[in-house]
Amino acid sequence: MAETIALAPPMADHDAAFEEALRTRLKHLPFVRSLFVIGADGFITQDSNHSRAPRFGLADRDYFRVHQNDPAMGLHIGPPLVSRSLGRWFISMSRRISGPDGRFAGIAVAAVEPGYFERFYENLHLQAGDSIAMFRRDGTMLFRSPYSETVMGQSFPDHPVIRRLSERSEGSLRMVSVFDGVPRIVSYRAVDGLPLVVTVALAEAAVLSRWWQHATITLAGTTVAVALAATVYLLLARQARQRRALRERLARARGLEDLGRMTGGMAHDFNNILNVVSTNLESIRRVAVRERIPLSVDPARRAIDQGAKLISQLLAFARGQELTVRAV
Repeated sequence: MAETIALAPPMADHDAAFEEALRTRLKHLPFVRSLFVIGADGFITQDSNHSRAPRFGLADRDYFRVHQNDPAMGLHIGPPLVSRSLGRWFISMSRRISGPDGRFAGIAVAAVEPGYFERFYENLHLQAGDSIAMFRRDGTMLFRSPYSETVMGQSFPDHPVIRRLSERSEGSLRMVSVFDGVPRIVSYRAVDGLPLVVTVALAEAAVLSRWWQHATITLAGTTVAVALAATVYLLLARQARQRRALRERLARARGLEDLGRMTGGMAHDFNNILNVVSTNLESIRRVAVRERIPLSVDPARRAIDQGAKLISQLLAFARGQELTVRAV
């Protein structure tokens, strides 16, 4: 716009073709409400919206005086203002128009629509207590979502984010909001090439609530995993004890079985010996009777009977151990 006005031949105020070109350009600028040109006298000469609107002097506006007093000023982003023609807030973006001789010839202005940012930020689905804000680097509030008209255009030079800009162009910090006193975790970033900084603030309570939920779920999962591991360990330990006890029982049973076999063998051998002795005693008794020899074999017979009882007990022990081993 500024280049066109500077290079074009002088045109009448509210030139129809030029204003139609402005309206065409607006179709590709959804964040701009209107485009207009202010002459050197401070009155609008071209306007995309109100070619027949009442004349308002704008020479006292900040964005006009900045370009009027500073020829080197490039793009200027002004603080939020209320339009004198519509009574609505807008943010000015302006450039100086210089004549062929370099003298001040007015300014070209784009009226940025704050409602565009409100709609854009709403699409981000902020949670309760969250906020997004846009400042000038001097701390002037351009817009804040949730929308608050009371802070539009207010200056916050002592805002923690503004103070940090001189050290870092982006970062994060915890702070209590200067607007509503809510503790928030704030991330900020300066916009490259523009005197702007954007902040995104998440309510600390909501952030910690989500963290606690995650931590609780993680802790519950860990507890279940530990409990399962402990249960498996106890079951394995119990099985190991049972296997060890079974091996010990089997070892004892095999030992008793071997002892029973050995006892049975000894009993049979001892029984054979007693049979031989008993047979010989019977032969001696018969010879003594026939030859009338005064000889008594009763004590030896009683000893043989006692040995037979002992053999019976040994055989009973041997048979009992075999039964026990089979039961196991």
